[in-house]
Amino acid sequence: MKNVRIGSWALFDFANSLYSINILTLYFALYFVKDLGGKEIYISMAYAAANLLLVLTAPWLGAISDHYGKKKPFLIFFTILCVVFTALLATRNHALALFSFALSVYGFTAGAVFYDSLLSSVSSKKNRGMVSGIGMATNFAGFGIGIFLIGLFVSGNRANAFLPTSLFFLLFAIPCFLFVRENSPVLRKGTFIAIAKANFHKSVRTLKSLRDYPGIFRLFIARFLYNDAANTFQIFIALYAAVIMDMPDNDFRFFAAITMIAALAGSVVSGSMIGRIGAKKMLQAGLLLGIASFGIITVINVTDRWLMWPACFILGIAEGFIYSSERVLMLELSPGGRTGEFFGIYGMVSRFSAITGPLMWGFVILLFEGLGKIAAYRIAMGILLIIIMASFFVLRPLQEAGQTFINKP
Repeated sequence: MKNVRIGSWALFDFANSLYSINILTLYFALYFVKDLGGKEIYISMAYAAANLLLVLTAPWLGAISDHYGKKKPFLIFFTILCVVFTALLATRNHALALFSFALSVYGFTAGAVFYDSLLSSVSSKKNRGMVSGIGMATNFAGFGIGIFLIGLFVSGNRANAFLPTSLFFLLFAIPCFLFVRENSPVLRKGTFIAIAKANFHKSVRTLKSLRDYPGIFRLFIARFLYNDAANTFQIFIALYAAVIMDMPDNDFRFFAAITMIAALAGSVVSGSMIGRIGAKKMLQAGLLLGIASFGIITVINVTDRWLMWPACFILGIAEGFIYSSERVLMLELSPGGRTGEFFGIYGMVSRFSAITGPLMWGFVILLFEGLGKIAAYRIAMGILLIIIMASFFVLRPLQEAGQTFINKP
């Protein structure tokens, strides 16, 4: 029964990645801009609004969850919210499509918060790393299988992707709902409003204390920058490939699969290398590979579309390096007894970058579209390249070992 719970929990990761690759990367942006004639800026605003809503509501959601000692009911609610509004994306009404997209993304991101916290219910301290690794493996499998599974329903009509994605998301989420049992609840005293205020004030105190931990502060800035570029790239790369390279959807799906396979390989290699060269150097290697990939994609055009092969492979390896090493580096830099506090801010950094990056892309396209779509897209991609380069140089002075912490009573 224990293995059933672990497998059921991990299947939700599979469902998550199936949604992420098909809605956020492959189909919605193309559908809204190419099929409905919508503007990129509206996608940017809808995605930013969803993430801003998450930032504003996360402390309250966490407080309510703490107050009642339950997480699974919230996971079920937000998953259903995501499923319903994903199914509605096929509308040809611009306003309804954007509204559905925003609520779909909000349900997806809010649900992930509660899903991650269920790890403690399906694992012990002894096997937590192994169980987390199983989740990561099913996540990568969801990307690869999801690309081809939903591709079977598309048949030249991108709107056909949305209903199957929503149904498969729900199908693979159900085992988690049914078989994962939460640990005995630890109830926090007080109303959920009082708990929410306490959570907020605790976050403010943690932010203020960053001045005493310059290494963590530097990592947060770097993470904000490279996540800004990564979030934006994920949403708009399919459009970029269509506009700059005139790439058919089938070809892009294949390149996306290459990226996911390379990311899995990068994660495996990174896991064995971090202990030898250190998490910071591994993260820097990932950023350098990301810079190389973004550089190729920035200058690519229709006649040299074959360059997407090395660009996607390099990008996948970069993703594997970055996301395997950043958490390890964060753990190394966090002072004992305050890891949970700083990982809370670590997650918040990612949410804020999901607001700023897509908005930047939308406004750049809007500002420079008078030069033509191709020029505007190249400028936007060039800015992402500059952002990821900046993250590398921000991280460079960070001291991985022997950092001096200023501990205050």
